Amino acid sequence: SLNESSLVQDVGRTFRLKILSLMVIAVVEWTIKMGNFTLFVILMGIFTGTVINLIISFQNPFMLWGSMRLHGQNTPGVWMGLAIHLTAWLFYKSTNRKVQVLLVVMVLVFSFGVGLSFSRIGWIVATAGYVAWIYIVFFARASGVFQRNHLRRMRRLLVSIFLIISVIGISSPNVQNQLGMVGTLIEQKLWFSGDSNTERSSYYIGTAEILAKHPFGVGYLGFYDAMVATDIYKSGKAAHEVSPTEANPHSTFLWYTVTGGVIGGVLVIVLFLLFLRVMKIGLFRVFGKTGSVFFYLIAGSMFIIGSTVPYLFNSTIFILPTAIAAGWGLSKRFERSASSFKV
Repeated sequence: SLNESSLVQDVGRTFRLKILSLMVIAVVEWTIKMGNFTLFVILMGIFTGTVINLIISFQNPFMLWGSMRLHGQNTPGVWMGLAIHLTAWLFYKSTNRKVQVLLVVMVLVFSFGVGLSFSRIGWIVATAGYVAWIYIVFFARASGVFQRNHLRRMRRLLVSIFLIISVIGISSPNVQNQLGMVGTLIEQKLWFSGDSNTERSSYYIGTAEILAKHPFGVGYLGFYDAMVATDIYKSGKAAHEVSPTEANPHSTFLWYTVTGGVIGGVLVIVLFLLFLRVMKIGLFRVFGKTGSVFFYLIAGSMFIIGSTVPYLFNSTIFILPTAIAAGWGLSKRFERSASSFKV
C-alpha cells in the first residue's frame, strides 16, 4: 500500500544518512593513512564519470531550445564545479609533476562538462573554484625555502600549460565552436531563469506556511500534501508538484526544516556550521592563509548548494571534502605532536 511504501522510503532515507555518517569516519581514517592518494582517487572517480557523461551526451544528444545539454544537468554540473575546487587543493599540496599535469587536464574537462550542464549552481561553484586556482597562481605565499621553490615550480608549470592551451584554443575552430556552444547555453539559462527564481522563492514562503501548521514537521513524504495545501501553491506561483515521492523544496535547509519541523531546521543549520568548522580547521592547518581562502570559497559554494538542492547531506557532495580536510588536518596535528615528543 501507499502508506507501507512511504514508511519504507522514510526508513531507507534515514538509513542512508547513517551510512553516510560512517563514510565520513572511513574517509577521514583513509586520508590519515594514505594522504593525498585519497583525494586523488575521489577526483579520478569524478573525472571518469564526467568523461562517460560527455561521451553519452554527444552520442545521444539531449537538445532543448536548439542547444545540446549534458545528461543529468544539475547534479553532474554541481559535482564538476566542486571538483574544480578539489583539484586546486591537491595541485597546491602535491609535489608530483605528473599528478599536477593530470589535475590541469581534469580542470579542463570539468570546465567543459559544467559549461554544458545548464546548471547555474554548477557555474557559480565552478567560478569560485577558478578563483581558488587564480589565487594559488598569483597571490599565494609560501614560508620556507622548500615551499617557495615548490610554489615557483608549480607556477611555471601552470603558465606553460596555459600558453599551450591558449595556442590550441586560438588555432582550433572545433575548440572555438565548443566554447561558443557553452556560451549559448549560458545566455539561454540567464534569459529563461525568471520563472525558476520565482518558483524557488515560493518554497521559502511555503515552508513558513507549513511550519505554522506543523511545527514538528511532516516527514519526508508529507511534504507533497503539505505544500499543495499552502496559499502560495494555490496562487500558482509555486512549481507544480508531481507526486509525494518526487516533491521537495529544492533546498537542503528547507527540506529538513519541513520534514523535521523547527527542531529539524535548527539541527541542519548546526550540522552545516559544524561541518564547515571542521573543514576550516583542517584546511588552515595544512595550507595556512591559503587554506582560509580555499575554505571561504568552498564554504560559500556549499551554502549555495544547500540553498538550492535537497541533497547536501544525503549524498557525498559535502561530506567528502569535509572528511578530506579533516584527515589532512589531523595528519598535520599528529606530525606536530610526534615532533614535540622527540628525544
